[in-house]
Amino acid sequence: MNDVRKSVEDAAYTAVGVGVLGAQAVLARGQQAKDRVDAQTEGVRTTAKSKADDAKAKADEAKTKATDAAKGAGDDAKERFETLVHDVRDRVEPVLAKVSERVEPVLEKFKAKADEIVEIGTAKARTFLGSTSAPAKAGAAKSTTKVA
Repeated sequence: MNDVRKSVEDAAYTAVGVGVLGAQAVLARGQQAKDRVDAQTEGVRTTAKSKADDAKAKADEAKTKATDAAKGAGDDAKERFETLVHDVRDRVEPVLAKVSERVEPVLEKFKAKADEIVEIGTAKARTFLGSTSAPAKAGAAKSTTKVA
């Protein structure tokens, strides 16, 4: 009976040993799977970071190009505007000079006529009021009309 007992005991130990070995194998495979997932996750993380860095660099480059293009367009517009102002000034100034040449004599005639009208009116007012002597203005035009 000892042999049966020893055989059962050995079988129990063998069953426990096989179970322990199975559990260790499962744990080892689990650890290997975890290590593979961790390695793949790190690879994906590294790739994603690299792609994000590349995208940021390209975005920065595009921003720089857009900024430079906008600045260039602004400088070009400013230069064109200054050229336009210069061209307009070159065209307007001679016209203003011609207008001034034509208006100055008319203004002088108008002023002389106004002085004459004032002088005639003053003379008529003095005659009407009974005072005939009037101080002469320096450089005033002489009236050719008769006072009634």
